[in-house]
Amino acid sequence: PILAKHVAAASHSIGAIEPEMLGHRLGTRCIVRFRFETRNGAADPVFSASVIAKLYKFRSAKGQRVFADMQRLRADGFGVGSDLTIPRPIAFLPDANLLLMEDVPGKLLADLSRGEQQAGTRAAGRILGKLHTSTFRPPRRHGAEDEIALLEPWVALVSRIHPDLEALATRALLAVRPALPACADTELTPSHRDFYDKQVLLADGRATLIDFDTHCMADPALDIGNFLAHLELARLQGIMPVDGLEGGFLDGYRRTAGTLPRDARLAAYRAASLLRLACLYAFSTLWQTLAGPLIEACLATLPARS
Repeated sequence: PILAKHVAAASHSIGAIEPEMLGHRLGTRCIVRFRFETRNGAADPVFSASVIAKLYKFRSAKGQRVFADMQRLRADGFGVGSDLTIPRPIAFLPDANLLLMEDVPGKLLADLSRGEQQAGTRAAGRILGKLHTSTFRPPRRHGAEDEIALLEPWVALVSRIHPDLEALATRALLAVRPALPACADTELTPSHRDFYDKQVLLADGRATLIDFDTHCMADPALDIGNFLAHLELARLQGIMPVDGLEGGFLDGYRRTAGTLPRDARLAAYRAASLLRLACLYAFSTLWQTLAGPLIEACLATLPARS
């Protein structure tokens, strides 16, 4: 009934439905792709269609807020006629805390050929620059102090569970902690706050930015630093080379944003993201050995302190 009301044409009926879970965070959200068949009448051809459904935690206001943000962004140049887009928000169902949105075709950067990844990272830079210069300014804010507040419990947890990493992780936190407040006087811009390679879908010369759960006002260096940290992670995983991709990304960003944040701010947020990734991957069954190299990369990103 939901698909019939909000997705299919008014005269069409819904046939077989195939759900595919794309992501699930226990107690927080679940993302499902629904592929389904639709037709006008019994004698008419069957058409295949799909839609993305995002279920949010019961009684959370986040789904409604994300739906409204996406509507505003679509109206602010991320809609029809642009090669830098976001998915079309279709409907929000408050009773189910369910957001329906367009299922946009495209590939992730890691799924592109090595030759295509250069253009892909440049497109990622362009769409981030467009977001940072958008006129819609969300009311939420994330500052340097908020970033430190996120890092501290992660480092404490890693130190407790993995005592072999405690000295290195603590040293990295002590390096990041003074570097971030030095960025506090910068002007905040509309930001994604979880921007990395898996948040951009690429197809036919078009880039689509997804996942606006953390959309807020923040230092633009946060998004750039997070993306560059994830490029380092992909290099360590052997998924993507860093050579050439970082420069292409920054060049694409400059095309739409005009300028880059100061080097010190980029280094601070890049280091913070590397430390956070190290803490996350310390609990990975597959990539746990990357925690140490990621912390070392964090320390190498910041200038040595006397």
